[in-house]
Amino acid sequence: MSNETDGGYLTPDGVILEIEREGKIVRVTWLGEITLSVIREGFSKVREFAKGRDLRGAISDFTHARNLNLSKDDIYVLSHEEPVFETDFPRITVGGADHIFGMARMFELMTAERTTGIHVVRTIDEAYALLQLQDPEFNRVETV
Repeated sequence: MSNETDGGYLTPDGVILEIEREGKIVRVTWLGEITLSVIREGFSKVREFAKGRDLRGAISDFTHARNLNLSKDDIYVLSHEEPVFETDFPRITVGGADHIFGMARMFELMTAERTTGIHVVRTIDEAYALLQLQDPEFNRVETV
């Protein structure tokens, strides 16, 4: 499976927001330098998009991130902010690189008492398998 982002909604901060319409899965692909402000802006856009939608899962894909410029304190702060989604459906983070995978696992552990459904994997194919997606087609988000 490819991790294509052609046609995705590219925000100025390097976030591509897409929806797999049949499966009701939102996918966020993070690009370039990822900082606390980029994460917060991306979370805000996804939160706005998800309101009132009947979603059943989400993928946060960091395999195209050049650098994750976050400290463990930043991860702690993010883990205690308002959740991006109102329900506890599966939310899969694709970590890829060791340092990104480790930070994502730290976030998963810090939120474990307040929420369920967060999983961290290394590949997009693992994310698709957890969400039971076969050959998904993601389309760009028209309005954010």
